[in-house]
Amino acid sequence: MVGTGLTMLDVALDLNAGGFAGSMVAISRHGYLPQAHRGHAVAVAQLGEIPSDVNTPRQWLRYLRRFANSNPGADWRDGIAGIRSITPAIWASWSVRHRSQFIRHLRSLWEVHRHRCAPFIGRQVQTLREQGQLTIFSGRICRVTPLSEGLEISWVDRRGSTTTEVFDTVINCTGPSMSLGNTASILFRNLTDRGLLRPDSLDLGVETGKFYETVEGAGLYFIGHML
Repeated sequence: MVGTGLTMLDVALDLNAGGFAGSMVAISRHGYLPQAHRGHAVAVAQLGEIPSDVNTPRQWLRYLRRFANSNPGADWRDGIAGIRSITPAIWASWSVRHRSQFIRHLRSLWEVHRHRCAPFIGRQVQTLREQGQLTIFSGRICRVTPLSEGLEISWVDRRGSTTTEVFDTVINCTGPSMSLGNTASILFRNLTDRGLLRPDSLDLGVETGKFYETVEGAGLYFIGHML
């Protein structure tokens, strides 16, 4: 399975529930798994007023860490919950340089802490790992070779070591693409070709104006996951 996010958890548990008894391998750049929600929904602590000197991605990371460490009984989940309503405003306030820094250094961590799984799902996945049925690797896939008996996959880890294994099946668990250039949507491709949709500066979705218009004067507005 390519990807170790929520989609991978769904696929792994569906395979297990369907009686699949073979081994499963999941690979992603960092090998991070989605964190689990707490067993209760009540926040232990509130963020309160955000200091005026918290602006950049690094400052936000330090602020949330200080918050979690300085409130007895609280943890990072309270901090993430505290900025949920202002996350779009935070992103909008960052320059392209700060957004690039976030994507390069923090995006993978943000994804697994913001998009969490239910506690019982986390326990089921941990059981699969402890039983040896699910193995997680971190690395970058560098080669895929079709063979008569399956697919030979090679990946490189952070140390530069290459691992090669043969798999019966490969499942894409990376989730929906945010890139207009790679979209499979005929509608999106058509609107892009006509100049009615434009990728944002980091190719993470659709460029829009303040009121979500795609092109000024075109009368077209965009809402959805690619904002």
